[in-house]
Amino acid sequence: MPSNFPKSLWWFVATAIIVLVQYIPVIGIIVIFPLMGALWSVATLNIGFLGIAIEVIFRRLNPAWLLLPFCWVAGYGAFYWAADAAVRQKDSEYRAANAGKSLPLRKHDVVLIEGKNVSYTAKALVNQHGIKDVTYFTPPVSRHKHYVRLKLKTTAECEELKKSPSADRFRRIIPVVYRDKRRVEGMCIVERRGKMAPDWDVKIEHSDQRFKFSRLLGATGEYDIQIQRRDGPKLKLRTGYAKQPLLFPAVSIGCALNWMPVGGVFCGARLLRGADRPLGVDGRWSSTRRTAILQATGLLPR
Repeated sequence: MPSNFPKSLWWFVATAIIVLVQYIPVIGIIVIFPLMGALWSVATLNIGFLGIAIEVIFRRLNPAWLLLPFCWVAGYGAFYWAADAAVRQKDSEYRAANAGKSLPLRKHDVVLIEGKNVSYTAKALVNQHGIKDVTYFTPPVSRHKHYVRLKLKTTAECEELKKSPSADRFRRIIPVVYRDKRRVEGMCIVERRGKMAPDWDVKIEHSDQRFKFSRLLGATGEYDIQIQRRDGPKLKLRTGYAKQPLLFPAVSIGCALNWMPVGGVFCGARLLRGADRPLGVDGRWSSTRRTAILQATGLLPR
């Protein structure tokens, strides 16, 4: 390489070599999976651009070389600003859609929750918020529906149930109740499985997760939640999550085998993103639906 060229350009040559090695089927499998070769470009590209800037300063190279790292940083900075604004706008839309919607839940209401992955919401209502009767739908392992009913009772009542001759294999007694990470004395939960839903006072329905993809938001998950009181009001909530952009450009370049009958190796690049950010509520992305429900039912402050 000519002496008036930055030596950091070798990092881009190394990136190209890594991609070419991944293109070789047998060796590529070793580089991609055990060695995580597709992530090496994140380091090589950033080190390369940073090295060019350092060399221009300390080796007194032509300042025109600074255009390369400048375009790299400025381009990603513009993307980061636009992506972060898109996430905030989507979050504001969800909050506006949920604003003012409330259906208070009473301790003695019989609650039915239907949808996928709703067990955590049901257990939170009983354990943490003292709702005495909650039933949730669990995905069937056969053609039949299975409902799990959780009833909050006193320890004395649970002891009587243990001695009851009506005990069966569909019933389980959970002797410990935790609220705010502290044990609640004198309380227990009776869990029973069945094929029939109980007569409910309040019904909560989760929609299946819908995936969408856009250049700015990346992959997002969206949920619709419906809460209704029997012969009473009904409200709909929206929530979900989106990928937060990273503070630095992280471009992953790699190749993968296509196991379809046509065969072949396909290479591509994608921009890595950070942690999932909840939309419409505060907290962790994994509990967005639960948080939205607890806020709408008055069990959590907004």
